[in-house]
Amino acid sequence: MAKSNMIFGIHPLLEALEAGREIDKVMMRRGLRTEESARILALSRERSVPVQFVPEERLGRLTQRQH
Repeated sequence: MAKSNMIFGIHPLLEALEAGREIDKVMMRRGLRTEESARILALSRERSVPVQFVPEERLGRLTQRQH
């Protein structure tokens, strides 16, 4: 089984999308409305990357597991 790689943060994710890195899924905080998040959504759509909107608590649990 391949190791899962995760990218945390709006700017690192935006850079990865702009660089054309392969991304399986984007998890975005529900209700986030920023210029950067709009760009992430547009790039994800262009590249057919699924976007899942999740509560902030879930993202917090994911980041805690990675540290």
